[in-house]
Amino acid sequence: MENLNDLKAIWRTADTAGLPTSAEVVQLGKSFRDKVLRRKKIMIGISCLCLLLMLTITVFLPTKMITTRIGEAMLLLGTAILAYNNIRSIKRFYHFDNFTNREFLQFLEQTRKNQDYFYHNTQVWVLSLCTVGVLLYEYEFFSKKHSIMLWGYPLVVISLLVDWFVIRPYSYKKGARKLAATKQNLEKILEQLDEK
Repeated sequence: MENLNDLKAIWRTADTAGLPTSAEVVQLGKSFRDKVLRRKKIMIGISCLCLLLMLTITVFLPTKMITTRIGEAMLLLGTAILAYNNIRSIKRFYHFDNFTNREFLQFLEQTRKNQDYFYHNTQVWVLSLCTVGVLLYEYEFFSKKHSIMLWGYPLVVISLLVDWFVIRPYSYKKGARKLAATKQNLEKILEQLDEK
C-alpha cells in the first residue's frame, strides 16, 4: 500500500504544465493538415490561373520570334508541373484524417522528406524552366526598344536572382523550422507517454 501512495505522490507532483492535453494534440494535427491543404489549394489555384493566362496570351497575342514561343512553352510547362505536383501531394493530406500520435509523427517525417525533395529537385526544375522561359519570352519585347532593354532586362534578371537566392531559401527554412517545431513537440509528448 505504501508503494501505491508513493506512486500517487509522484504522479501528483509531476509537472505537466508545459504539455498539451490530448485534445490539443488532436487539434495540432488537424490544424497542421488544414493549413497545408489550404496552402496547396491556393498554389493549385494560382498555378491554374497562370496556365490560363499564359494560354490566353499565347493564343491572342501575335509574336514574330521563336524565342517568345519557346519562352511561353517553358512557362506553361513549369506552371503545369507545379500544379500537377501540388495536386498529387494533396491526396496524401486528404487521406490522413484520423491518426494516432505515432502515425502523425511518421506523417510529419514523410512531409519533411517530401519538402526536402521538392526544394532540391522539383522546385529547381520548375524555377529553371520559368527563369529561362521569362528571359526568352521577354526578349522579343525588349529587342524592339533598345532603351528599355538596357534597364528592363537587368530588372528582370535581378528579380529572378532575388527569387532564387533570397525568397526560395527563406521560405524553405521557415517551413522547415515550423515542421521541426511541430515534430519536436509531438516527440516530447510521446517520450512522456513512454515513461509512464
